[in-house]
Amino acid sequence: MPPDHTGVLLVVDDTANTQFAQGDQVPENQIGRRVEHDLDEHTDLDLGQVYVDRMKRDSIDSHFRTDCRVEWRPSSHMGLVLGVQNLFHTGQVEAPPARFGPSTESRTAAYLKASWNY
Repeated sequence: MPPDHTGVLLVVDDTANTQFAQGDQVPENQIGRRVEHDLDEHTDLDLGQVYVDRMKRDSIDSHFRTDCRVEWRPSSHMGLVLGVQNLFHTGQVEAPPARFGPSTESRTAAYLKASWNY
């Protein structure tokens, strides 16, 4: 399969002088890459990495986020997935603090998924 590329250009007006100006809360650059590989006819390996540039307003440093997923399909009707998110940078502040909402720090998390279809 040939490689494919996707690009997104986001232009944010950070010159607005209102309480809703978002320019310094948005990273200037974000770059992502993903590798999907069939190890054999029953096993897939997916790796994804995103680079997020620093955000000036809250002094949030630039960072990488790396995710990994392995899927094993013992038959055409069953599948098991093991995934890990934020593989290498637990505790990194990723977003400005919110008054109400989830934590802004990343944590390494693993998940297991079993599927069966008929």
